Amino acid sequence: MCLQGCFSVLIFDDVGRVLKRVDLHSDTGIWAVEIPAYSWHTVVSHQSGTVMFEVKPGPYSPIEDKDFASWAPTEISSESLLVMGWYACARIGDIAPTWVS
Repeated sequence: MCLQGCFSVLIFDDVGRVLKRVDLHSDTGIWAVEIPAYSWHTVVSHQSGTVMFEVKPGPYSPIEDKDFASWAPTEISSESLLVMGWYACARIGDIAPTWVS
């Protein structure tokens, strides 16, 4: 849920193709989205000060939260800033570029 600011949720297939994009903004009609279980997805903030609220069924399992798609760079890689820029403008049907050389 978008409590303040704006962000997008992207849902992907196994090769990194964007299947769905939902743009959420606290000042408009779209402020919540349900993400299908076990789907490749990401969230990208578009505004400083954005506040999100996430609800997940328990119990919490930290191992599952760190299962990254083979086409996505890791959080600490030098490509992570590049992928964030791509996420910000990616549209339905776009396929993630190859990030790892």
